[in-house]
Amino acid sequence: GGVFFFFKGFFWGFFKKKKKKKKKKK
Repeated sequence: GGVFFFFKGFFWGFFKKKKKKKKKKK
């Protein structure tokens, strides 16, 4: 389950970063 959490954290961080970038673009 450790890998799953690590992947989830990485994916969530990337998604959050993308959302932030989108907001900046707007």
